[in-house]
Amino acid sequence: MPDPSEITVRKQNITGLFVPVSLGYVPSGIVFGSLSYILGLKLYYVLGLSAFVYSGAVQSAFLGFWSSGLDIPGILITAFLLNLRHSFYGSHLERSIGKLRRLTIFAIAPFLTDEVYGLAVSTENMTGNKVLKLAIWAYLNWFFASAAGFLVFSQFPARYLADLTIALSALFLGLFIPKVKGSDTVVVAVTSIVFASFLRLSDASPSYYVLAIFAGVGAGLIFNSTRKVRTDH
Repeated sequence: MPDPSEITVRKQNITGLFVPVSLGYVPSGIVFGSLSYILGLKLYYVLGLSAFVYSGAVQSAFLGFWSSGLDIPGILITAFLLNLRHSFYGSHLERSIGKLRRLTIFAIAPFLTDEVYGLAVSTENMTGNKVLKLAIWAYLNWFFASAAGFLVFSQFPARYLADLTIALSALFLGLFIPKVKGSDTVVVAVTSIVFASFLRLSDASPSYYVLAIFAGVGAGLIFNSTRKVRTDH
């Protein structure tokens, strides 16, 4: 699925954006729900996380913490760092589509995601109401897909779950790899994965996994700064 921020959709009705959103959210939600069942979460955990946390990155991180031992401070710090980028979305969104009413801002804020933001700023004639409709559509897709993934996989015999886990991991990679575009994102992804793998193998406390986030961000900043210096010269 192409990165919505890299495409321009011209004068398209908002319903025309529902399909690409569903193509991204439904498989991802199914993967989350399925892995949640395999890791032993209860259905109310899945529904609660999808309804109130509503962040694929944070929910996936929660699964990692769940499997290695819950660490509340680590979860909170990780969630804060993973969603810090959303602090910059609001101001750019308003500059892109025009002045928004305060009520509209408060309505959009809980549902704004990377994909919705990318489509909103790259689509002509976008309004606050259209962004809200698109955001709620994405939210409903994620919520029901994660619930469906859990319920469907709960019907599989236990002897098949190990094989299904491998298949889900392959699907997760298939959804992740297309988002890694450009040398800078490769540097960030590889650095974070290497640090996270090292911490995992060394049996470090889950709270230290936030170091992988800092390492990835730091590597990306250094790489971009170095590249800019080379370009200027």
